[in-house]
Amino acid sequence: MLFVSSQGEDQHHSNLEAQQQAGDRPPADPSQRIITAHLMQCWKDRQYVLGHVALVRSEEYLKLQSVQRIPAVPKDERDTIFYEYFPQTDPVDPKAPPANPAAPAEEKKVWNLNWGSLSWMADMSAQRPVTRFSLDLWMSFFRRFMGAPIPMLQAHAVARTMCSCKNFSLDPQGDHVLACKKHTGATQGHNHVMDVLAQLARNTGYSVRVNHKVSTTAAASNKQGDVELVNFGLEGSNNLVIDVSICCDHMGNSAVNNGHLNGKMHTNDYLQARAGFKKRRYKDDYAAVGTVFAPANVSVAGQIHPEFLRLLWV
Repeated sequence: MLFVSSQGEDQHHSNLEAQQQAGDRPPADPSQRIITAHLMQCWKDRQYVLGHVALVRSEEYLKLQSVQRIPAVPKDERDTIFYEYFPQTDPVDPKAPPANPAAPAEEKKVWNLNWGSLSWMADMSAQRPVTRFSLDLWMSFFRRFMGAPIPMLQAHAVARTMCSCKNFSLDPQGDHVLACKKHTGATQGHNHVMDVLAQLARNTGYSVRVNHKVSTTAAASNKQGDVELVNFGLEGSNNLVIDVSICCDHMGNSAVNNGHLNGKMHTNDYLQARAGFKKRRYKDDYAAVGTVFAPANVSVAGQIHPEFLRLLWV
């Protein structure tokens, strides 16, 4: 994992092995009431922590991790390739008189798809070691959520350690390394999403190709996506190729004003911008060989692009 130290991971596995050898179940997590009482008892000696927390960033994360409500059918059908899987409203002639002028106008029903970026936490269990996070990972997750520096990156940030890309130094919140293609943690995150998406497709009965086995575009461009669903069945095409991309919600690769904007939240629709880039790169070239293309974009905070959510629903 990106922010897990080898020492913490080894200790985590050794504890699990000791529990399995002893035949004991993992200890149950304490109740929220006990945790709160303990924290309040220790809080007086640790109020200095607030000095390291960026409250603005914490508020931004609260908004980012709220439930997204996305229309199943966009206003323009050309904005999705999955429109045939969702019910369409009958076209209405704006000049046609209403059937009953005295009746109140009926509200047009809109089908929405909901996405909760923190829904995965409902699957966490103290009795299932597979879903238990190590202490390092929990610490990194909560500190990033609160806007506090991640301990494993703080020292690198102070020392201005350069990333493997040689263009940017490491920041204490991990905005750069979470999306930099030269960083192994970002690559692992991308591959994890790719593998999970491929397995979901296999579970539904599709024949799936992944990574270098995915079909390429015409020889002139020779581009290649991440996941391919064979005989997907969309009108006018045979296969569906998907390209996975993980975006950081805060800037970490900006060179404007010597990186002054890094750490600030994007003000534009960054998921839509990335999806547009992917479509321009792949869509027409894949269409030339009878294959339809779809971007699968998510953000570090858990935001999802509408087209990816429609794909998951289909």
